[in-house]
Amino acid sequence: METVLLRRRAADKLPATGEWLFTDEALQQASAASVASHRAQRLASRVVHDVTCSIGTELAALRGTAARLVGSDVDPVRLAMARYNLGAAVNLCRADALHPVTRDAVVLADPARRGSGRRRFNPRDYQPALDQLFDAYRGRELVVKSAPGIDFDVVKRLGFYGEIEVTSYQGSVREACLWSAGLAEEGVRRRASILDRGEEITDAEPDDCPVRPAGRWIVDPDGAVVRAGLVRHYAARHGLWQLDSHIAYLSGDQLPIGIRGFEVVQQLPFDDRRLRQTLSALDCGALEILVRGVDVDPTALRRRMALRGSRSLTVVITRVGSGAAARRTAFVCRPSR
Repeated sequence: METVLLRRRAADKLPATGEWLFTDEALQQASAASVASHRAQRLASRVVHDVTCSIGTELAALRGTAARLVGSDVDPVRLAMARYNLGAAVNLCRADALHPVTRDAVVLADPARRGSGRRRFNPRDYQPALDQLFDAYRGRELVVKSAPGIDFDVVKRLGFYGEIEVTSYQGSVREACLWSAGLAEEGVRRRASILDRGEEITDAEPDDCPVRPAGRWIVDPDGAVVRAGLVRHYAARHGLWQLDSHIAYLSGDQLPIGIRGFEVVQQLPFDDRRLRQTLSALDCGALEILVRGVDVDPTALRRRMALRGSRSLTVVITRVGSGAAARRTAFVCRPSR
C-alpha cells in the first residue's frame, strides 16, 4: 500500500516513474524532474559519480547527458531500490560518501536534510555534513544539492568559493545547488535559474538600478532572484527600478514580456480604514495581498476588509523610505493575469 501511495505522489514530480520503488523520505528530498534535468544539462558529457544516489532519481536524469555514470550509497535498501529503478544502465556500489571510491569524476552529492521527521537547517547537521564533504573531495569538481534557505555566509565559512545557483520552477523556489569553481562560469558566484521561462541571471551582470517612486507597474521578482540576492541585476536587465533600496519590489512604466505584474490604480498610506474605503469604492470582492518589509498578516487583513464587490484586485503593502522617513504604503493594483 505504501508503494502505491508513493507512486501516486511521485506522478507529477517525477514523471515516468510509475513502476519505481520509493521511500517517503527519498521522494520528499528528490529534485523535481525538470530541476534534475537542468542540472544534467550543466553536467553534459562529463563522467559523474553520485555519491548519495539514494533511489536513483539524479542518475535517471543524467543517463541521457553524462559520458559515464557511477552511483553509490551507504543505505543498502535504497541502493537495492536504485538497482531496481535504473536496471543495468548504471554502475552502482555500496560506499560511504565520505570515503571516495572514484577518481577524476565530477562528484554529485545530495546530503540528507531530514531526520526523525524534522528538517536539518545547520549544514554541519546534514548527513553527510557539508564541511566533511568539502574536505573529502577537496581538489575535485563537486556539485552539492542543498535546501534553498541555506545560509550563503555559512557555506563560505565552511570553505566553499564556487557558484551558488538557486532554482525555481512553477513559481516555487526548489533548491540551491553549489557548483565548485571549475564547474562555474568565470566570474559568477550567484545564479538564479527560472526554469519556466528559461531565464538565468548572474551576479556578473550589471546591477545599476535606481530607486524611484512607483511607475505604472509593480513587479514582484521570482523567488529565485530574491533568494540569490540578484534583484538589482534583474531590474537592470528588464529596465526596472526599486521602490526602496532594501525591498525586493520593483517598478517600471512597461511590463517585461512574459512577467506577471500589477498595474497601479491607487497609492495610499497603509491604514485599514482608508484601504477598506478605497477597495469598496473600486468594487473589490476578491483580494490578493502581497507584503514585504512590514508586519502585516494577509489572512487577517483580508478578513478585516469584509469585501463584497465583483472585481479581483491586488494590494501590494511595503515599506518605502528608511529611518524616520520610512512609511508603510499600500498600492492597489490590477494584476496583469
